[in-house]
Amino acid sequence: MTFAGIIYAICVCILIFTTASWLRKQRARWSYPPGPPGLPIVGNTFQVPLTEQWLKYAEWAKTYGDVMHLSVLGRSIIVLSSASAISGLLDKRSIHYSDRPVIPMAGEMVGFSRYIALERYGGRLKEGRKLITNSLSTRNMPEVQRMQEMKVIHLVSRLMRSPADFRLNLRWFMASVVFQYSHGYEVKTFEDYYVKLAEQVAKDFSRAVQPGKYLVDSLPFLIHVPGWMPGAGFKAAARAMAERLQRLANESYHHVQKQVARGTAPPSFTANLIENNLHPTPDEEDMYKTTTMVFYVGESMMTTSVLEALFLLLTLYPDIQQKAQAEVDRVVGFDRLPNFSDRPRLPYVEGLIKEVYRLNQVFPLALPHCATQDGVYAGYHIPAKSILIANSWYVVE
Repeated sequence: MTFAGIIYAICVCILIFTTASWLRKQRARWSYPPGPPGLPIVGNTFQVPLTEQWLKYAEWAKTYGDVMHLSVLGRSIIVLSSASAISGLLDKRSIHYSDRPVIPMAGEMVGFSRYIALERYGGRLKEGRKLITNSLSTRNMPEVQRMQEMKVIHLVSRLMRSPADFRLNLRWFMASVVFQYSHGYEVKTFEDYYVKLAEQVAKDFSRAVQPGKYLVDSLPFLIHVPGWMPGAGFKAAARAMAERLQRLANESYHHVQKQVARGTAPPSFTANLIENNLHPTPDEEDMYKTTTMVFYVGESMMTTSVLEALFLLLTLYPDIQQKAQAEVDRVVGFDRLPNFSDRPRLPYVEGLIKEVYRLNQVFPLALPHCATQDGVYAGYHIPAKSILIANSWYVVE
């Protein structure tokens, strides 16, 4: 057989395999959750917008229901649009849906796949979660809350001195709380090296996981194209993000490591990890570095946004501010600031905080999950390796 004949035969085999695969999926489609009809082979690929996908998902949910199936480049996507569906699959059946899908840009190229937010389900993820859960146990919470209350006093003082700089003051407050807890590190200025680096890494994470932002997430083979090729600018972006991520993880950890060696380390999550295992293996040390990052990259970014939204809400609706202030005055008095022990007696303030969280969706789409095996929910087939996306924005609207 000639070379041309071999190539022709290979192409025919690929076409037959692709067509057979598509037909097999079409035959099985009767058991999938309902969803918008797509095109042969490519499915709904061109119907899913590159930005603000949650709005399109919400529109479709009104027609197809709270459990919806999409097919994107041969990959099944299950969109969950109700609290009951999200709880039914991601909570009550979490053992089968706790994995993360492979996101080439954020995971393999930048390196976030080694961090809890995107780490695949397994022993390392369980150990990292266990470390965090133990550190935030009921036994340790009084000490954590005292630290937060002290930081609040400093925040109020800063806000009174420079109310126009409230955004900078909120950024300082969250960075100060997070770094004090995670590394025993006191943040004094807005221009702190670790704070600026951590904020940039948080922005990198937000961009890297954004659906549709990078073509390589849909076409993983692009990882291997040379960086000089047209359209391969994502490779330079990934290298820059990866460098910042590694710098933050390594430098902040080694800072505490040196303090522990000198006997001068303040109490912190990282110091506790190091002191309890002075001679970790390379894998253990890597897990310690990546686990500590979850506090800033995830929680800090979300909480800062929520606090800014609270300021906006209280400014737009002074009557709400007056009601909240009246409750605080009645319960707490005028000679001190509220603390955590007052919380059960401040139902209006508690409701206000919950409403701000509802209105301010930092992540309108929760981080995607991945099915580890075939399953059935509400009579619908959930195929293995399908991506499950919770449309948090639609649920709380």
